Amino acid sequence: MRQGVAQRFSSDMKPQDAAIARALIIGDQSAIEPELRDEIAVSGLAHLLAISGLHITLVSGLIFTLTYWLWCRFPSMVLRFPARWVAVMVGLCA
Repeated sequence: MRQGVAQRFSSDMKPQDAAIARALIIGDQSAIEPELRDEIAVSGLAHLLAISGLHITLVSGLIFTLTYWLWCRFPSMVLRFPARWVAVMVGLCA
């Protein structure tokens, strides 16, 4: 599955953009050139590569699930704002 995602990035994007996207989304940092990695470190964004992919997905998914569960406990809130929509927004912000 990861290879399929990586191939989609490679076919639709410039090589450097695809390398960054793969690193952030699936954690595959192998295609990032050393010069680009140094530029990312200088900019202060190297921590994004360290916690990329699976970790970000796990945290967002956990926050989505907890928000959805908590929101559904208050029927008056669900009638005003759909629980799934609220959970998605909170998960994205996290």
